[in-house]
Amino acid sequence: MKKLCLIIPPIISFLSQNFKFVSCYLLLQTVSSGLNAQTYGCHVRRGMSEILYYTPYGLGSPTEWITTGVIDMSGAEGGYRTDGSATYGCILDIGPSCTVYQYHLMPDGITVGTRIYKNGVYASIHPVNCPIDNYIPLLFIFAASVAFLQLRKKLSVP
Repeated sequence: MKKLCLIIPPIISFLSQNFKFVSCYLLLQTVSSGLNAQTYGCHVRRGMSEILYYTPYGLGSPTEWITTGVIDMSGAEGGYRTDGSATYGCILDIGPSCTVYQYHLMPDGITVGTRIYKNGVYASIHPVNCPIDNYIPLLFIFAASVAFLQLRKKLSVP
């Protein structure tokens, strides 16, 4: 019984020290999970990269979008997010095909025209389940096992 009294106080003090940290972390995680903004646009795949053009044009979503940026003869590009899945969550195709237009200078060098730039699929950047989400339970089990073994090792040392 005396051993039990010596074991329980370290566990309680360990839990009380980390309780504030864990509760603050869980609160922040819960609050921030709803703050991800959803963005719609025209999802264009170019080689290995994915681009979401998100500036509406004409009738707007879901069929017409436009690049923004410097207007010049070279056909400047802008108003997009590159590799959105790496930065903003997964890009999820949700609708019909769409067209991306681009402003450009006409041959006279003064008049600004519009031309079709790219074709893609109406999509959104929204926090959806990316493939790594399938492994979170395994990561949790692994972390809990390591924590359990560390606590057991600490408590078994005389």
